[in-house]
Amino acid sequence: MLPVVADYPVRPESQVQASFDSASSFSVLRQYQYHVFLSFRGCDTRYRFTGSLFKALRDNKIHTFMDDVGLHRGNDISRTLVEAIKGSRIAIIVFSENYADSTYCLDELVKILECHESDDQFVLPVFYEVDTNDVRRQTGSYGEAMAKHEEKFKDDKSKVEKWKRALHEAANFTGFCFKGKKYEHEFIAKIVGVVSKEIKRVALPVADYPIGLESQVSKVKSLIFSDGYDGVHMIGIHGNGGSGKTTIAHAIYHLIANGFESICFLENVRENSYKHGLVHLQDILLSNIFERKNLKSTSVEQGISNIKHWLQQKKILLILDDVDKIEQLQALAGKPDWFGRGTRVIITTRDKDLLVCHGIQRIYQLENSNPESNITASARKDNTEQVVEKIIGGQVNGSLEPLFSEDTNVDRSKQVSVIQAQSNAQVICQFNENQAEFCHTCSLERIESANITLKVKEELEVKDLSLCAKLASLEEKKRELEEQIRAVKAEISDSTAERQLLREKELAMEKS
Repeated sequence: MLPVVADYPVRPESQVQASFDSASSFSVLRQYQYHVFLSFRGCDTRYRFTGSLFKALRDNKIHTFMDDVGLHRGNDISRTLVEAIKGSRIAIIVFSENYADSTYCLDELVKILECHESDDQFVLPVFYEVDTNDVRRQTGSYGEAMAKHEEKFKDDKSKVEKWKRALHEAANFTGFCFKGKKYEHEFIAKIVGVVSKEIKRVALPVADYPIGLESQVSKVKSLIFSDGYDGVHMIGIHGNGGSGKTTIAHAIYHLIANGFESICFLENVRENSYKHGLVHLQDILLSNIFERKNLKSTSVEQGISNIKHWLQQKKILLILDDVDKIEQLQALAGKPDWFGRGTRVIITTRDKDLLVCHGIQRIYQLENSNPESNITASARKDNTEQVVEKIIGGQVNGSLEPLFSEDTNVDRSKQVSVIQAQSNAQVICQFNENQAEFCHTCSLERIESANITLKVKEELEVKDLSLCAKLASLEEKKRELEEQIRAVKAEISDSTAERQLLREKELAMEKS
């Protein structure tokens, strides 16, 4: 039977387990030079199918390596090609009629499978006008080619056997088949869609290599796969604001995503459900999995029905970040039977009772609320002594200035000011690494603006600075301040209403 891709090529179970097992360390968070390496027979497809595929990938901002300058020299593939294969996240192998004629193509194929074995490189075969069985069993044009190689390399039979094994193994990967009576541009669009989905799993390039995360992630991973790889399991990560929950979830996401049919990371569930509602989050979940924009729900109940209908047979990795209400879990991941066999749902929250209430037994507890204790230093790959100026994402009805100056040799202290018009309170928030102090003053008269001042003062060696952990921590603290602001506004609003009511009663009594 020809391997055909539906929504996404699913790896065989043995490969999935190998992918999970290889995620035991942070070596997989490597930097890739290319998203895609194209292996193809130039005389068959360079100026037709492969050329069109290359253009489509580049048009979609997918960094692709295609040997277009004749890098083959001598009897072996060049060092440049070997490095390009090793430096690619995905290898697309275009099997065409004369692919096996080329010893260079066969050597490329062997190297690709070595990278799949050692680095979990994603292999996507495309059978262009050839039968998969001809590739797998070396019959037809592939049989003729291998017979010629056996004659030519009769003194090096191991080389030919290695090529045969590689062809057989590559043909067993799920991929795409093209055999006439199809529009090539539609066929290519499907391939580009699969590649786009795959490269979302691991960012390119990875700038920071977390050091202190490994022990934390290892413990979470042991919870995720404590009963093997079958079944549907929900795992909670609990900790205070700024403890590094989101950072750990991101690391887990990158380490194990390759073992799932589809993935979805819903960030800031608390904030987004407050701003946009649960139906919006349900729609995002489904659109991320299926990449369709027409999966819309009109109510939470319909959203639940849609999730169960579309995901019951799908093995997915779902991460719900910063959940604070049971209703959010009930709407997005109500029960394990909503999802297909092998699914994992990871939830980060500050409320452990919420996890228990939802029946989640596998909970990783971050004991210390200080991210500097939980997630220590992060060293840049090039060990540079330069801190990149970053802006904490989002606004509080204003603008946030960069928190860190470019001068890393002096104390960094900057104020972030936000003007919020038509507010009834003046809020001053001051934060340093030892304490957070919050106070508010209110006036009986309307105050036209409120100021929020966030003061960050630290003295750190750059090589010990973990931007990843610190930014995640500061983002969580920013969200805490936003919550406090909303609480103060509600308190003042209630107080104003009470005073108004008392005043109306006094006036009524005076008139009577």
